[in-house]
Amino acid sequence: MVVAAGCSTRMGQPKVLLPWDRGTVIEEIVSRLRGANLSEIVVVTGYARERVGSGAGRPAGAVCV
Repeated sequence: MVVAAGCSTRMGQPKVLLPWDRGTVIEEIVSRLRGANLSEIVVVTGYARERVGSGAGRPAGAVCV
């Protein structure tokens, strides 16, 4: 389970959507978890749920709730 529900008020945008390497922070986290052969990866979203859980922000191989 990845908790990605913060407001990130000081950053001005959700931290998990910031650029990291070739993607975003959340994409990198999920990519590393996939490498651990977990049966399911769940990303818990709150603030900015639409941006984190859909479109370019949606991490491949994870369920966003």
